[in-house]
Amino acid sequence: MENIQNLIDSGSGHIMLPSGEFKGPFIIKHPCIVEGRNTTLWCSEDSVVIIRSNGVTLKNLRIEMVNPRQGETFSVDAAGYGAKLDSTEVSGQTNGLGCEDSIIEMTRQYRLGGFKANESNSYYISVFSPDKAELVTNMHDLTFEPTVLSGGANKIKVTVSALPDKTFLYGDVLIKSNVIRRFYISGYSSADSPVCTQKVLPQEKPGSYDESKLVQVFTVQQPVNNSSVQRQTPIKRAAAPETRSINVPSRLLNRGERVSLEGLSDNVMTVKMGFKSLLKNMDIDPYVFMLDSKGITSCDDDFIYFGNMQSDCGSIVVNQDKSIDVLLSNVPSHIMKVTFAYSIYLPGPNDNFSKIIDPFVSITQSGREIFRFEASGLFSETTITFFEFYRYQSKWKINAVGYGYRDGLKRLCASYGLIVS
Repeated sequence: MENIQNLIDSGSGHIMLPSGEFKGPFIIKHPCIVEGRNTTLWCSEDSVVIIRSNGVTLKNLRIEMVNPRQGETFSVDAAGYGAKLDSTEVSGQTNGLGCEDSIIEMTRQYRLGGFKANESNSYYISVFSPDKAELVTNMHDLTFEPTVLSGGANKIKVTVSALPDKTFLYGDVLIKSNVIRRFYISGYSSADSPVCTQKVLPQEKPGSYDESKLVQVFTVQQPVNNSSVQRQTPIKRAAAPETRSINVPSRLLNRGERVSLEGLSDNVMTVKMGFKSLLKNMDIDPYVFMLDSKGITSCDDDFIYFGNMQSDCGSIVVNQDKSIDVLLSNVPSHIMKVTFAYSIYLPGPNDNFSKIIDPFVSITQSGREIFRFEASGLFSETTITFFEFYRYQSKWKINAVGYGYRDGLKRLCASYGLIVS
């Protein structure tokens, strides 16, 4: 892997970074243009890009601050020097970029909820911009008015075009000023929902949504498979392949953190959810989605759960104790991502993840824990996506997601092209 800090230190004038995801921090100590090519720079312990020179330009980059500490860590820290940003997207607070620093936290997602199918629906949202900016999206089912923002809070009318029943709307919107920022909009059409006319949406608590899960913008107009995903006879657990013992220390993952699985993907990993305690007795089941390049399950067999306990390829096995055995080297080549979710089975009116104290997932190999991810900030959600394995440049990586769904498993399944009976 390229050493980005060495490229920055040894370069002069115009520094071209390779495509990929690179963990910082990165320090720039001399005047230069740092340009990316589908390049993401991120960090969770310190500021991502620290500028200690005048005359620095950041171009064509995506810079993400994971688990920011307000006033301490920044996506770009240019205090005392300043910097020019050209076609660069940031997630997290900036320092030393003038009015852009006024965004401490921003709303990351607007949930439309259910709206009337086959009719136009409209909402109002409040969007803050530090300066004059433009709203840009590829979501062809949404229109915004106005699309040009002024500095400060802006009241925006969002109109959803008439969509067929049971359409899941899911995508992102860019706020483009000197700096690019991103937020997300989700919702679903239903024949049973009322028409929404200029409904005012409350702002989500900043940080309750992790944008790394939604890289592509798409609208699912018709689910790929409309057959029932239920099965009558569970598949028995397959014998796990023999594994080699690898001495890997356990690593506690932060939300949004992405880590290479080099040296781990050729051996069986076991995933299991745990928690400190339950305030109410509830049945929590695992669900695994094997997704293709379009982000959907291309067939029912790619949805593994208590009614279909093993993938056809044998790479994913849900065991009777609800642990999951995973052998990534056996995953078919057309599968680009494997997502792991947990959902409360048949939740009652007050059943949700607020009743589960300190939920976590543990990933072990050969009896040794290699990763642990603790989800936090959950309240009324009944389903949570804990993490995902995904292919990146022919190699497997893990992304800690920790994103919950208040409307449960059906919503999650619909986003992956499945209708659950």
